[in-house]
Amino acid sequence: SAISDPHVALWDSREPREYAGETPYREARGGHVPTAVGLHFATLMGADGRLLPEPELRALLSAHGLGPNQHVIAYCTGGVRSGFAYAVLRHLGYDSAANYDGSMWQWSADPSRPLESATP
Repeated sequence: SAISDPHVALWDSREPREYAGETPYREARGGHVPTAVGLHFATLMGADGRLLPEPELRALLSAHGLGPNQHVIAYCTGGVRSGFAYAVLRHLGYDSAANYDGSMWQWSADPSRPLESATP
């Protein structure tokens, strides 16, 4: 139901190649959940491995359509990278953020669930 809800933003926190359809971690099918925004979680960090300053994080998320007033659901392959994304969202005050812990391993295993393949 989140796919068609205008108040929900889906965040695919995997690498661009995964968003586009590659399955390096043996997902049942490749691609991304329809309407999901592809933004690799590592983009939130600078070259020093630390989080970007808060204004830069907010600008980056906003530029990808992930606003603080939306219910943002992050996912990855198995919930680890999206868990990091979720923690950043909560740190920034995204009160209704969520982590889809089953992520693509769970989603792609069900052939009735839609997937898209495209460049992020």
